[in-house]
Amino acid sequence: MKDSSSPKAFGLFDLADVTWTKGVVVNKSAVKKRTMKAIVVALSALTLTACGTGDGGGDGKGGGDGGSKAKAAKNLSATSLSTDFATDISTDFSTKVIYGDDNRLDLYDVKDARRLQLADSTVALIAAANVNVTGDKAHIAAMPFANAFGSPLCPTERFRDQSSAAFCSGFLIAPDIIVTAGHCIASDQGPKNDCSQTKIVFGFALNHAGDSLDAVPTSEVYSCVKVLKREQLSQGQDYSVIQLDRAVSNHQPLKLRASGAPEMTDELMVIGHPSGLPTKVADGAAVRLIRPDYIRASLDTYGGNSGSAVFNVRTNEVEGILVRGEQDFIYQGSCLVSKKCGQNDCRGEDVTRVSYVVPYAHEAQAATAH
Repeated sequence: MKDSSSPKAFGLFDLADVTWTKGVVVNKSAVKKRTMKAIVVALSALTLTACGTGDGGGDGKGGGDGGSKAKAAKNLSATSLSTDFATDISTDFSTKVIYGDDNRLDLYDVKDARRLQLADSTVALIAAANVNVTGDKAHIAAMPFANAFGSPLCPTERFRDQSSAAFCSGFLIAPDIIVTAGHCIASDQGPKNDCSQTKIVFGFALNHAGDSLDAVPTSEVYSCVKVLKREQLSQGQDYSVIQLDRAVSNHQPLKLRASGAPEMTDELMVIGHPSGLPTKVADGAAVRLIRPDYIRASLDTYGGNSGSAVFNVRTNEVEGILVRGEQDFIYQGSCLVSKKCGQNDCRGEDVTRVSYVVPYAHEAQAATAH
């Protein structure tokens, strides 16, 4: 049985032209067609080709290392409502899934003040073409989630009345440095410079029930100026360390695990932008596997979650970066529903160990101290 190990990302493509690998979609015609008129959330939701099984199978939420036919990532590939967006950016779509109960919460449903503080350091990666700054407001072009996949979501699907805009997630580790998945931002050079085509947005979240979210303060929008370090292995680590255009003063860098590993009995939590939606907090995940380069866990994540911080609930420290996982959606008749698995069933979601990015946080702290 094939395992659709896919990165969790968003992208523009014709469904007939998509190849999936663990939810990561590669648009085979994108390099020829640079004008697409719709955003499609390629969350390994549809019955498309996928490959890989077990610990080493698939490209995961963050895509492959360039040698695989298809890449998969839990990000919604850098896409745009613009009809002139460079669609040949690495399009890693990962499909995520619900394990046990659906634990995703909007911020207005989160009662734990500490968790709200952690969420405050989360960022949405949004195509620059979809962010229009006018005075003190940055207006965000988004797509109705209910119709974001070509096929409609079923009426019972949660959050279907919300809007989707982010193609990946990330988090702050130093005043001017964020971390995301390697398949989310790959380069700051040449024709595939997706760094310059991405805006880093704090506060893409719903703080009150019934809120709409089409703009954030301009002060919450940052630009990517440099990729400090990046790795993207189909069966291993997948991360990018990004320097921002200026220091962040109103959000705190997150605390990272400095050494060691979580216990198999630890509960994990993820905060990010599943399916490109406003910030969601999802706890209740169990650790399934611990390797030197990644952790596997039963996290409720989707395309768009690629790059999300994964926390140890016991310590509130970041354990890693969500990068790849199980298929997100399946058909129920003519509409789509979230794929649901038992807490110990299906593939599980892969989390790059945070140890790969800890040195950059330490360097920034030392520079600030001097």
